[in-house]
Amino acid sequence: DSKWHDSIQADQMAGNWYTVSCGIGGIVPYEHARSSLKEVYAKNVLGFVDGTRGAVNGMRPNGKVDKSCMQSKEVWTGTTYGVAAAMVQVGLKDEAMGTLKGIVDTTYHTHGYMYKTPEAWLADGSFRSCSYMRPLSVWAV
Repeated sequence: DSKWHDSIQADQMAGNWYTVSCGIGGIVPYEHARSSLKEVYAKNVLGFVDGTRGAVNGMRPNGKVDKSCMQSKEVWTGTTYGVAAAMVQVGLKDEAMGTLKGIVDTTYHTHGYMYKTPEAWLADGSFRSCSYMRPLSVWAV
């Protein structure tokens, strides 16, 4: 039992998003997916830099960023686009647009990443893996 077992992961509905996108239906009940994504929005999006950067990968139930590893404290652009697409699938359009606003503002306005969209960034704006392919998942939205 890890002491991090209850961290809220932004991509927890990735499998469900994918199966719904493929037309084979969800792997969890609709209301469970919706409830999970509402929690991701409340904690991982709004609870991270006042909702201005996208969905941080890991958030503790107490509202603190999960710092157990490098990846958990990052925002992954492609993952955040996938989270937003999953939100749209369960009728959380306002939450999806709020999530997208953080990614778009950070990419194009706040930090000027537009021609080198990175895989990941931290709250302070530092990033890694520029010109990464996963952000192309924006087309899922």
